[in-house]
Amino acid sequence: MFRTFDWIECDIGSESHSLCPVCPAKSSSLVFTMPTISEFFGILILMYYNDHAPPHFHARYGEYEVLIRISPLGVLQGHLPPRALSLVIEWAGVYQVQLLEEWNYAANNQKLHKIPPLE
Repeated sequence: MFRTFDWIECDIGSESHSLCPVCPAKSSSLVFTMPTISEFFGILILMYYNDHAPPHFHARYGEYEVLIRISPLGVLQGHLPPRALSLVIEWAGVYQVQLLEEWNYAANNQKLHKIPPLE
């Protein structure tokens, strides 16, 4: 199987602490908080605090990860199986306004809120 990124991570509560694979300041000594803002069908939707532009979120499914630009919706980097990716894009289309709001909260180090799952 193809693994998109290698992560250093541990789960603390509902937050995942990982190294951002595309951050220009990436270093093994930097650990960033990435809360899970939604979860559906085994897919985790996460967003870093103070992440790099453009506004985006991370989606994880098993060993796969993808970065999705919020506006316009599209894949920035990574890979998900086709069905999982289509579910993520469908969900993001429904909650695009809320995703941009959460991006702004994260950029200002404010508390992120859960977004309803895809049903």
